[in-house]
Amino acid sequence: ISMKNIRNILLILLCILLVGGIIGGLSWIRSFENRNVIQQSDIILNQVQNVRKLITVEGYFTEIYTHKDYYKFDISPLRKKALVRVKAKASVGVDLANLHPWTNPQTKTLHIQRFPQPEILSLDHQLDYYDITEGTFNYFTTTDYNAIHQNARQFIEDKIMASEMMGQARNQSQLILESITTLVEGMGWRLEIEERP
Repeated sequence: ISMKNIRNILLILLCILLVGGIIGGLSWIRSFENRNVIQQSDIILNQVQNVRKLITVEGYFTEIYTHKDYYKFDISPLRKKALVRVKAKASVGVDLANLHPWTNPQTKTLHIQRFPQPEILSLDHQLDYYDITEGTFNYFTTTDYNAIHQNARQFIEDKIMASEMMGQARNQSQLILESITTLVEGMGWRLEIEERP
């Protein structure tokens, strides 16, 4: 077989592969036309239900917490005292699991319960003990350290509730509700906020 014949055979094989690739590609593209259509109400419900907790505001706190404890009289042998620095990262947002959405495909309406109020979704904190003073008859126990830990967490939670974080989270919640409304209306549906029947 001459070099010219080998070239012709390779050229024919290349053309066959090219035509086969084009036919296979067209068949693959046409397979997408036969896919099942998912109902719109299921799509809307899934989009709302996929995100359960939505953080809208984060804040960082550093506070000094003082714990003081004494028996009957505030004198050195009966007193114990701890100065604690509390560093915390708080996340405030809404729990979207409380929306409980349901749809009415006939009227193309998505119903949700009243939009939930912002709450503290997570609070990570650490304590640094700076000044621990124990009296002769009054000293710290494991129970005391656990109580300080709990009280410091409550101290930070109170600071969060008194801060502007909750107001900012309410504003963000309103924007989220507007985004959900826009999403639903963009799909030709309407949103109604009411109590679940």
